Amino acid sequence: MLNAKLLDQIKTQALLPFGEPSQTHPPYAYVAEDLHVFMTVSNLRGIPFTVQFGNSTYGMQTHGDRAHYKIGHLGSGASAHNEWTDSDSSESLSVDDLLAAGPSVPPEWDRYGTCALASSAFPIGLAPRHLATPLDGYLRRSYPITRGASAIRPSFPLDERTEVASLNVDGGLINNNPFDYAQFCLIGDAVASNTDGAEADSAVIMVAPFPEPPAFLPKGQPVDELVPVVRALFPALMNQARFKVGEIVPALNPDDHSRFLIAPHRRLDGKEERYTIACGLLEGFGGFLDEKFRAHDFQLGRRNCQAFLRRTFGVPDSNPIVAGMSGRQQFRIAPDHATGQPPKCTIIPLLGDAQQEVPLPHWPRMSQANFELLLVRIKGRLRNIAPLLIQAQTTSPLLRWIGYLGLFFARGRVLEYIRFAILSDLVRRDQIEGWELPPNLAANGADDARAVLAELASPSFTFRTVRGIVTKAHLPIDFVNRALRQLSQAGEHKPFRLWQGWMEGEQVFTLASRKPKGFWSLPGIRRIGDWLEEPAID
Repeated sequence: MLNAKLLDQIKTQALLPFGEPSQTHPPYAYVAEDLHVFMTVSNLRGIPFTVQFGNSTYGMQTHGDRAHYKIGHLGSGASAHNEWTDSDSSESLSVDDLLAAGPSVPPEWDRYGTCALASSAFPIGLAPRHLATPLDGYLRRSYPITRGASAIRPSFPLDERTEVASLNVDGGLINNNPFDYAQFCLIGDAVASNTDGAEADSAVIMVAPFPEPPAFLPKGQPVDELVPVVRALFPALMNQARFKVGEIVPALNPDDHSRFLIAPHRRLDGKEERYTIACGLLEGFGGFLDEKFRAHDFQLGRRNCQAFLRRTFGVPDSNPIVAGMSGRQQFRIAPDHATGQPPKCTIIPLLGDAQQEVPLPHWPRMSQANFELLLVRIKGRLRNIAPLLIQAQTTSPLLRWIGYLGLFFARGRVLEYIRFAILSDLVRRDQIEGWELPPNLAANGADDARAVLAELASPSFTFRTVRGIVTKAHLPIDFVNRALRQLSQAGEHKPFRLWQGWMEGEQVFTLASRKPKGFWSLPGIRRIGDWLEEPAID
């Protein structure tokens, strides 16, 4: 849906050396001499396996794929060496080769960049990526399992003898938290490792950019009809693939120092905000809407990482990692009486300018002018890609003509749906100017009041009932009634001013901007309009 050529340009610019090509650079002591980089991808072709069961076989296939690169000449620190890592198939890359490449990117580094784009190519929104992997890379692969005498090997067809070509999308579709690869890279496939605070010598730091849980469907959803069930299958399969019991249980142990998490936190007046990152709207695509959203999240990430290093990332004084560190008393982490955690010593102290606290960035809002400009650009994008989609479905001139005719009549409805899909999320998260709540609503349950307002801007329904809003927003009926009553008293020029009426014997609500207007509001004409397209009521 989006033009991904810009990402290719960013990839090339990121890999081109700055200034004059050079074969020498100072290695970083805090980076491993052999830096292992794993990138997960979702392989749409799959990786086939044939499992032997006595005298029978059973065919299986996995789509969770990954690439393993070993980056050399970047750091001088100790590298992770164990049987699991050393026996795994990997591709070695040298930073020196990249720096000496001159005006073009070396082919092996270009593949590395393409793999990074594949790892983040969220389906439908971003373009999938073609990758070609040598067959030996699959045959010698180490999987994140405790190995015994046996090993699993894929069973590709005979025509895939040298390399396996595949089309790949976002790795997070299947494996959004590849903790297991990092863990096995550090400690191998040992059954047990030192995780106690006094003995831990390695740890995995996970960065969770989206702390908001998946949407929990309201009661009665999905309904037992074909289209709603099919629509619910994709998120159901994705959520199930990401649920890993084996990783959740150790994370619940407060004495386990082998894993840490940096997640977005945004506290205002001592209270955690419901929405922490500005790019979280539209299922994580909010960063495309406004540069201010990306700038906010970058600064919030700096603030959260600083707090993590100062208050969380530590081990007891007796741990050998910090036992000989000078000035330990200056960098102590206070005990947490709520969890019973004793005092710790920071593993990476904050020094120099890093000690000054990163300020909490202001919550960004998109201007109404930029919102309207975005819709103009979406209209242009739709005008360009919709005919191409129709052409790709059939070669029949008649069917194409029918498709173009349908597009002509449906374009307005599609654009209206997109408009309210974006608007409802912006309103829900207080990320658009001009939609600030009246004082009487903002003072009590502002987030819930915005949830009610967002439901009124929902693209799925033309008119809303109190019952429908209560079900969708998971809110008490008294609160919804009170919020609707207060919103209906908003000034005439407010964009969230309500319209209310009666349909099918029930009171309905919508935004005043969505009510029938002019010619179509006349009683007889309105009945004809309803006959042509019955309004959706919930």
